[in-house]
Amino acid sequence: MSSTSSASAPNRRSFLARSAAVAAVPAVAALAGGALAEPASAGTLPDYVNTHACATVHGDLAEWEALQRVFADRGQAVPWMSSIKGLTGHAPAAAGALDAIAAIAMMEAGVMLGGAPLRERDAAFADAPLVEGERAARIDSVLSNTFGFGGSCAALLVRRFDEATA
Repeated sequence: MSSTSSASAPNRRSFLARSAAVAAVPAVAALAGGALAEPASAGTLPDYVNTHACATVHGDLAEWEALQRVFADRGQAVPWMSSIKGLTGHAPAAAGALDAIAAIAMMEAGVMLGGAPLRERDAAFADAPLVEGERAARIDSVLSNTFGFGGSCAALLVRRFDEATA
């Protein structure tokens, strides 16, 4: 392999990763927006977002930008958010289920759990309402984002059961 080929391969991969992330912003926004379309009209928006956030610079940024867009379109601030993957690891075949279970458990326990402690916050996330450590809170609804390979994506909104409105 020539030195030109090997030098350009990382640049090509980096370009492809950036391109995929840029293309993902509208897709992620559409997914989250779709999950919030009906609940928003019923007056329910999530109190907490369990982000997919698997610590890829481009993917995490695409998710953050999509969340900003979705909530801004509804005149709302992005709610507190975190990801458990920094604590549990990323189980590709089970990540969505584990994230949803963790989000429901937080809702039941009345606590939001932050991800792994940050060494330094990236400037692009300066305004992100990241949960750090534990935060006691009544959570009536959570949005759990899961983005998989090949477009296997879901944004699941789970709401606390309220017998009066059931």
